[in-house]
Amino acid sequence: MHNSNILLNILSGNELINDYYKINSIPVGNWTGNALLAIFNYLFPAITALSFFLATYFLGIAFSYRYLIKSLSGTFRPIHYIMFPFFDNSCLGLGLYNFSTSLIILFIILGFWIRNYESMKTGKWIKFSLLLILLYFSHFLTFVFFGICLIVFFIYDEYLKYKKSKQINWKNVITKSTAIIVVSFPSIILAFIYALSVFSTVESANRGEPEQISLLQNIYFVRPLILFHVKNDGFRNIVLF
Repeated sequence: MHNSNILLNILSGNELINDYYKINSIPVGNWTGNALLAIFNYLFPAITALSFFLATYFLGIAFSYRYLIKSLSGTFRPIHYIMFPFFDNSCLGLGLYNFSTSLIILFIILGFWIRNYESMKTGKWIKFSLLLILLYFSHFLTFVFFGICLIVFFIYDEYLKYKKSKQINWKNVITKSTAIIVVSFPSIILAFIYALSVFSTVESANRGEPEQISLLQNIYFVRPLILFHVKNDGFRNIVLF
């Protein structure tokens, strides 16, 4: 809510806020939740805006998950409802709304690829490229995860074709892989710019020798990536139990 209020004040030209904050010129892969919450916060009071956001998340994650399952198996059976309790997860509870909303885009783009990869025309390739950009701006980590899924899926699909025909259609492999690289290029460039900027910032943060902390302590203290030093920053941790 704080971030959405700052964003609204920047866009409305609030001089005091603009003296301290500005929208990052780096294409940050962590935006969707902030932007969606800002829209609701503009239209409604804060507590109502948060309720609308959470309702949108739960509806979006449910329908996008159903879309993915139907893309995989053609039907949605009662066993698939086992996924529903996981929609209310620790990331959502910690307020990681950008990551949570990125799962909606992830399910949609996975379902879209599974349904259309064999018959992708120009219009569908454009839609796929736009979905990739939207996924990147939702969350960098989810974007990377989808890239890994896409590579694995592509290799597995070609393996099944080879197993069936005992030969590899290299022309088809090169054509399709080239098309994937071309439509992915805009989102990959954005991710590359972001990664270079963020990684250089993390490397420049020198807090002395890193302290030893066990795996169980890491589980007990929910340690966000921004945490560099337990003694200095540990009091800002959320104790899981």
